[in-house]
Amino acid sequence: MAVCAFVSFRLGLTDGVSVVTGHWQRAVESMGFDTVTVAGEGPVDRTVAGLELAATNPPDLAELRAALADADLIVVENLCTIPLNLPAAQAVGEICAGRPTVMHHHDPPWQRAHFAHITELPIQDPAWRHVTINDLTRDQFRDRGIDAIRIYNGFPTETRPGTSPELRAMLDIAPDEVVLAHPVRAIERKDVPRAIAIAEELDATYWLWGPAEDGYGDDDPPGGGNGITPGTDCDDTTPNVTDECLSVDAGTCVTYAPPTAAELTAMASGGTGEYMYSWSPGASLDTDTG
Repeated sequence: MAVCAFVSFRLGLTDGVSVVTGHWQRAVESMGFDTVTVAGEGPVDRTVAGLELAATNPPDLAELRAALADADLIVVENLCTIPLNLPAAQAVGEICAGRPTVMHHHDPPWQRAHFAHITELPIQDPAWRHVTINDLTRDQFRDRGIDAIRIYNGFPTETRPGTSPELRAMLDIAPDEVVLAHPVRAIERKDVPRAIAIAEELDATYWLWGPAEDGYGDDDPPGGGNGITPGTDCDDTTPNVTDECLSVDAGTCVTYAPPTAAELTAMASGGTGEYMYSWSPGASLDTDTG
């Protein structure tokens, strides 16, 4: 059976690229392919050191070539798009040269001001096809002489039964309490302050699934207010709740949920549930919101 290899910095986690890759895997498998995942970190089939975001050394070309040796088709998920690890991108580009490859682009460098000076990416090769996640990016590729097609990110509509009652009990959320889930990482472009404002308007508990990354929260956000900044520890008054929290404005709390809850979230959402934060309007820093 033909093999399709999916390659990225990290896969199998809760970030958007990992989630979308999982959807593409299922689609490709429905076409008759076997699939394998190759990344520098995450629960993948083949781990290649040097592909990860925080790599200090480039990947070994022989190891990378071996990891992709049996692939009839390669799908590169954002690794050759966003310049978070240029040595890895260059290595993957070298191994994929002349081979049937889909470059799946999520975040080209020119869409972020601090990467706008990067010209090494995206890479081109006559054997490759370029896919973007929206029309804007497709048009920007074409403006730069790169032909691309757009395939929107989707999500499965046929899902397994949820575990809402058990999950609510684990997180100490009332059965009739409105919950606003935000399945993203806490980074500036995900507009967490706006999501919190929506939760406030709905009088809902805000649930942020991802961790803070890219230094988010190290400084006050532009304009101040409604931003997530590192807060003091919550009192550990609830068993099995980790006393790490972030403050949202004055006197409100975002609490990191315990591993048992993370496991339950994985059951409920189909993800790993590795990171979970929840916040209730008006909650005190002295009170765990679970």
